[in-house]
Amino acid sequence: MEKAEYVSLKDRIQKYRYLILFILFCVFFAAVPYMGDDIRWGSATGLRRLKNGFKGYGGRYFGYYIILVLSRMPVIKTIFMSAVTVGVVYLMEKLAERRIAFYITLFAIVAMPLAMFSNTISWVSGFANYMTSIFLTLIYICSLYALIDQEEKKEKWIFVILYALLGLANALIVEHFTLLNLALWFAGMLYAWLRKHTAYIKHIAYGVGLIAGTVLMLSNSAYGLIADQKDFYRGIRTTSGIYNYRLICEYGFFGSVFLNLLLFFVVYRFYQMEKGNLHGWKRRLYVLGMSVLGIYALLTGMCAWIQGPANQQDLPDLIRIHAIATTVFFFAVLIVVGIIALHKNYVLELALPVCSMLFTAAIFVFVSPVTPRCLLGSYFFELLLIYMIMKLLPDWKETWKQKCEKILRMGTLIGFGFYFIILCRVSIADRNRLLEIRRQIDEGNKKITMEHIPYEKYVHNITPIRRFEINGYKSFYHIPKKVKIKVKEQTESE
Repeated sequence: MEKAEYVSLKDRIQKYRYLILFILFCVFFAAVPYMGDDIRWGSATGLRRLKNGFKGYGGRYFGYYIILVLSRMPVIKTIFMSAVTVGVVYLMEKLAERRIAFYITLFAIVAMPLAMFSNTISWVSGFANYMTSIFLTLIYICSLYALIDQEEKKEKWIFVILYALLGLANALIVEHFTLLNLALWFAGMLYAWLRKHTAYIKHIAYGVGLIAGTVLMLSNSAYGLIADQKDFYRGIRTTSGIYNYRLICEYGFFGSVFLNLLLFFVVYRFYQMEKGNLHGWKRRLYVLGMSVLGIYALLTGMCAWIQGPANQQDLPDLIRIHAIATTVFFFAVLIVVGIIALHKNYVLELALPVCSMLFTAAIFVFVSPVTPRCLLGSYFFELLLIYMIMKLLPDWKETWKQKCEKILRMGTLIGFGFYFIILCRVSIADRNRLLEIRRQIDEGNKKITMEHIPYEKYVHNITPIRRFEINGYKSFYHIPKKVKIKVKEQTESE
């Protein structure tokens, strides 16, 4: 009788790492409170929007339905956010074809700029639109890389139907992802026709769903109001291009210290491997671009160390300097990636993440407002670019790989642990504040002053300020309309 093969605890953890990750994320996302738009979506306001078909509000129908559900069901909210985040980590590892991408992606999530994290990962409404868009888009990107790698195969009809639904969903969440997916689909169809002289049925189905969703989205009257500059919040303004560009640089790239350092590292490793084969102008240009990437990475790291998580929007001179540095960074990326692509005949593989990264950022030069969540797509596409370059490099030796995984694992646990503690304290303070308001109502008070809570900069609009926000807060928590709530002014020390 053969002895059962011994499986170490480490191997078991590795085997079930996604299940363990899902459980840990459920604990983490359970601590994320409802705030900002969540309050209004979960109140009578959300039902009114649903009743009139979101007329004049927007065409993100799939995203709206998601947040309508998540804002009313905390358990579903926790499961959904956990599943989508795990899905993004899985797809990034699948595209990278390296196990270490599992740890890098997790650390990249927790190491993203604070303003971006609080606008997406720790905010239900932001997550429902932006992280879901990234997850669904990565699914289609996987099929595009399979097309490039000649791994396409005949699909069953059920998958064809699912791809049509995927295209429909991708068109009905966030507008710039709708446009990106249209561009990706067209490029994929063009490549298949020119290189393989065929059109794959699942890509056709995806396009049918995508086009149908785009038409449905744009049929909403909100976009006419936006084009006519009559929308109260959104607009297409050519006069704000320079200002928006500065915010794009600040929110999306200058604060992404970890990605900037990682990009320089993989570019430097490629140079070490190929410097003997790079000659003349290619070598000189590559060294110049690589040097710029290194200086930019050090500059962003130094500024993050000095300034901390502060929002720099109130410091226009500093934002201007950061924008100039980031512009040089863009040119350096194009130079270095272009040389790698031509040198290794790896053009399409690198063009996809570079074009996606730049497109999802550039569109906001003339579209307002620009918020940190708008740049989440660029953040993940920069990470995807890094993974595509890593595929050209020899895998790390096992010893180094284990050390790096250990460092990334520890950093991820510390980072998410820190945010978990912060979110728990915010949730408790928010709950205690609500209990205090209800206590005052029970005592007959009709005018109540709402206090701010600690750590508000780590979350998105946890304290309602404007009249419509306060009305939404009262509706969500069933506070009588006759009760007047005034928010205490926040001092600089708070």
